[in-house]
Amino acid sequence: MTTLYRLWNDRHALLYVGITNDVNARMEEHRADKPWWVEVDQVSTEEFSGRRYALEAETRAIYWEQPRYNVLGSPRYSADWEARYHALEDEEAKRCAQPDLTELDFVGISKAITKLADAGLGDEARLLFDALDTLFQRSRPLSALEAAGVKRP
Repeated sequence: MTTLYRLWNDRHALLYVGITNDVNARMEEHRADKPWWVEVDQVSTEEFSGRRYALEAETRAIYWEQPRYNVLGSPRYSADWEARYHALEDEEAKRCAQPDLTELDFVGISKAITKLADAGLGDEARLLFDALDTLFQRSRPLSALEAAGVKRP
């Protein structure tokens, strides 16, 4: 989980927006090195399932809400922020571009599971076969009928 946080002063003015995987540690870092930390009165947080989603939300928040102490991402510095955002987006795309399992991969995994069953681990092998079958079904492209809502048998 990645946390988007907002720092507010006592008059509810937005001071800073950021993201982190450890809110407490990040607050300590700000406390230690930001001269504006003395103005912070409240912290609000929002959880995201991945860093990319948190970064997108942070980018929008900084651009539209214009917190007083953010530099990168504010309208005056959007080119720098865009470069950082696209670099992260490229890394995420590389990570997500892992090749799908081929039919040969499924055959090899099935053979390994069969050996587990032969070794007396039948219940465990059955669970693995079920999971493998589900994965195989999900990896197949949809036919025209399936795309129209007709379910696979």
